[in-house]
Amino acid sequence: MATEQILFSNLLLTIRKEIEKAVRLLPVPFATILTDENGIILEIFCYSLFAIAAGLKVGDNLSKKASGVNGISLAMEKHKLSVVQGNEHSLVQFKDLNCIASPILCNGRTMGYLDLSVPKECSIDFAVPYIQLLAQNIRYNCEHQLRPKKNTLLNLDEYLLTTREREVALLWLDQKSALYIANQLGIKEGTVRTVIKRIYEKTKVSDRHQFIRKLTLN
Repeated sequence: MATEQILFSNLLLTIRKEIEKAVRLLPVPFATILTDENGIILEIFCYSLFAIAAGLKVGDNLSKKASGVNGISLAMEKHKLSVVQGNEHSLVQFKDLNCIASPILCNGRTMGYLDLSVPKECSIDFAVPYIQLLAQNIRYNCEHQLRPKKNTLLNLDEYLLTTREREVALLWLDQKSALYIANQLGIKEGTVRTVIKRIYEKTKVSDRHQFIRKLTLN
């Protein structure tokens, strides 16, 4: 469960960063929608009023069973990038949009789906390659963030850390704060600090700088 939380947290952070770049690059109004693997909206990144007017909100279900044909439901059905334009949508609130949706992959599994929506009068010629690149960047960044250095893993194995200690250690090595780690693992910040003390005792270091040097250097 902790690994799933870390995966999803990294997914959101990466998407936010990529969308911030898109604001400066995309020449038309747009919105992006992130859903889980079942089509439930997790977050809406809205940069124009048309998406708000569509009445979308976190928790809405965009699967085909719940909402008919739309970008997300088609991507779920085909398991690949899909396009739904204007009146091809089943729901009336989508009929003024062109939607391009792609599965979001991380570590070999589908974490969710990302939809890029633009007004239907806008050409989607630029949007298809853009969301392909966006999905690739998200996949790469998520997997990169979760891929500790090989010698780090080997060094951790030497110290007989518990599962919880290992989870905390990997995030601590990644320069995450105790509060951040607590939120990701669903435990108290004080518990994180207690675990870090145990990790320091096992690895015979006294601070994070020493810990990082010891665990990342040969």
